[in-house]
Amino acid sequence: MNSQILHAGPLNLHYSQGDLRYISLGKREIVRRIYFAARDRIWGTAPNVLHDVQLDDGGDCFQIHYTCENIFNDIDFIWQGEIVGSAEGCITVSMNGIARSRFQKNRIGLCVLHPAACLGVACEVLHVDGTRSAGNLPKRIHPYQPIAPFDNIRGFRQHIHKEAWLDLQYEGELFEMEDQRNWTDASFKTFSTPLRLPYPVEMQKGDRVAQKITLRVTGLTHQKAKSKVRAALPARILIGQREISLPTIGLSMAPDTQRLQGIALDQLRALKLGHLRVALYLANDVYMADLQRAGRESVDLGVPLEVALFMPTTEPEVVFQALAKQLQLLQAQGEILNIKRWLIYGARDAQSEIMPLRALQLLARQWLTHCAPSARFAFGVDSDFIFINQHPAALHGLDALTVAINPQVHAFDDASLVETLMVQETLVNNARRLAHGVPIIISPITLKPRRHPISESNDARQQTWFGAAWTLGSIKYLARAGTSSLTYFETLGERGVGDMQGMFPVYWILSALSEFTGGVMIDSISRVPLHIDCIVLRKGERMSAFIINFTDRAMVVTLNKPMPNSHCVLVGDDLPLKMQIARNHLLTFEVTKQSITRLDWSDLLS
Repeated sequence: MNSQILHAGPLNLHYSQGDLRYISLGKREIVRRIYFAARDRIWGTAPNVLHDVQLDDGGDCFQIHYTCENIFNDIDFIWQGEIVGSAEGCITVSMNGIARSRFQKNRIGLCVLHPAACLGVACEVLHVDGTRSAGNLPKRIHPYQPIAPFDNIRGFRQHIHKEAWLDLQYEGELFEMEDQRNWTDASFKTFSTPLRLPYPVEMQKGDRVAQKITLRVTGLTHQKAKSKVRAALPARILIGQREISLPTIGLSMAPDTQRLQGIALDQLRALKLGHLRVALYLANDVYMADLQRAGRESVDLGVPLEVALFMPTTEPEVVFQALAKQLQLLQAQGEILNIKRWLIYGARDAQSEIMPLRALQLLARQWLTHCAPSARFAFGVDSDFIFINQHPAALHGLDALTVAINPQVHAFDDASLVETLMVQETLVNNARRLAHGVPIIISPITLKPRRHPISESNDARQQTWFGAAWTLGSIKYLARAGTSSLTYFETLGERGVGDMQGMFPVYWILSALSEFTGGVMIDSISRVPLHIDCIVLRKGERMSAFIINFTDRAMVVTLNKPMPNSHCVLVGDDLPLKMQIARNHLLTFEVTKQSITRLDWSDLLS
């Protein structure tokens, strides 16, 4: 993320492309982001294109002015932005815009993200009718919108520490708050317009929108009155003692009908995958062709199948009966179907999930058990966690619960994707609580949403070092949560780990991790996980640490382990790795920008 560090009295922040990020009081982050969003009638987000940016940095104060255009599908909107930070610690963000065409919108306006680390913090809300409510930001992921009592917001106060409070004032619209951890965003979001109001709303050419948000910190002592700029310290990674079982990792079958073969097949086989996922849409009469191809590819890869069944809206027993008959015919014809697990999904209707899971469990076992006696059954959703979070009563008595993950429901830049990684652990912990401790299966995990009108099919980062780095971080945090099984991406193609011309960086990461199949992860904690993170793996006497530098600059890193006997940069800038031994057997070294660095130890248990 290209950004500029600014100061407003005691507050530090990053400015980037019209957004304010990581507003902090000393080391304490108090606001994750303030930004503008224009969402169309199907929740597509119009990109912010800035012009004529003027930034005046006064050291402990600043002023920013710019023009922003939002042109996307039928949206054509232009607005003037102003951001002012004072030496007294007050920040105002305002926008004033006009529609240049007629279009339908679900939402247009400013948003404030409160960091997920503020869970449980005491808050006070000033409502538009003048009443006040006290509450706490929820610790568990909140299933409904808005979070009570954070609705009809005119003012918002959040306790920081001792006598210090964060004060926010909202003008120009009705605001409310939602828990974005439902979609793995690392924040609680205050936004307008309330979802209880009808949408979409038609904007006429010439309609105006003006909003303003004012932020200040009150109750500071004299010693806290000015911000202090300290020299950058090494990014500290603490490697602990706790051993964590690694989940099995599989891939989804690519939609291409070309059979895996040649070097690509050999390379995929070398990954030692745990399974191959195939999605069968049972309302479609040709789903058996997909199952047959999946069976052949699973034999070629030497892995079992994870079969995802998408139920139609009616007659589930008839559908299961027909599927069982087709499976018996395939087996009679000599087809080999090594099915490890069934994923059963209830019918989906628009933005809600219909989950008659209890009935589906009984029918699935009745008709499918004899077709694959060793296969297990998992039930859940092929979409966002919020849809199971809102139906906890449906989650009793499951063998396993399955849910999907993608990091781009609300934000799409690299920094926002990195922020989602730690929340994946939170999501799994909440899912296990709802499902009363049964195994949690995350399938599939993709960079973009699936089966949704606002989703584009591909993300160019799938083929880059960043895609590999995000995947490595995802594996770490999902493993920490005790997830049983993970399914990432596809085998080959633009959404895969490579194509017929070669393998992508994510392939080489999965290849390196396959060396530790049957091993464990050693728990590790980064003090700056949005910049530097680490996953440590051990199998027998062999142990490796994979250091991820998400930033666009070289970083000095400190580990509490002895000197490695070898190292190599797997992904990123191919520059020398500088290292030295510090006191107390700490290892201090520099990693290049935007890279993944592997460190191997020969004796790890001494």
